[in-house]
Amino acid sequence: EHVVEGARRYDEAWVDGAWGRLQIDRVLHDVPDQESLLVQAGLGEAKRALASAWEAGPGGPVVLVHADVHAANVLEVARHDDRVELALIDLDRVGLAPVALDLTFALLEHADATAWACLRGYRQVRPLAADFERVYAAFRLLATVDTLAFLAGFDREHGYVAAAWPGLVAACAALTAPSALVVGRSSAPER
Repeated sequence: EHVVEGARRYDEAWVDGAWGRLQIDRVLHDVPDQESLLVQAGLGEAKRALASAWEAGPGGPVVLVHADVHAANVLEVARHDDRVELALIDLDRVGLAPVALDLTFALLEHADATAWACLRGYRQVRPLAADFERVYAAFRLLATVDTLAFLAGFDREHGYVAAAWPGLVAACAALTAPSALVVGRSSAPER
């Protein structure tokens, strides 16, 4: 209970903070107005999906999340016949969020085909909302912005952040398109 009271919240204020930290004008110069408008519209749509999920909407319940699950933060701690026991490390981003956001962070580093295969497998264990594809697309955009905001703090990463901008714009455009389903569209280049 004490942990939950002071936990980081992955909500609209988090999105606004990440966008502010991204400081895209430091990384890119002369961003076309149309691209800026598309990104603002995409972020608005993604924030609405996040707000809906916080209200126990299509993103699932709000839970304590790791928010930085990737291969380097997963350790094998034991083997038991046919199963492996794993542990998560690097807990500085733990907070409260819809469960779908943690799934999105965990799948962010994977190619889209792999991510969708993982989600199909997850559905066999736990049902996801009917419109989960749209929620996942919105959350993937938010997770990408958060990751790029972190990287933008390092001068050596500005080239990567600049290279990710066209994908971010495309993801925002797809998310705001009428009846958009962003399946198979990554918003960050391969590293």
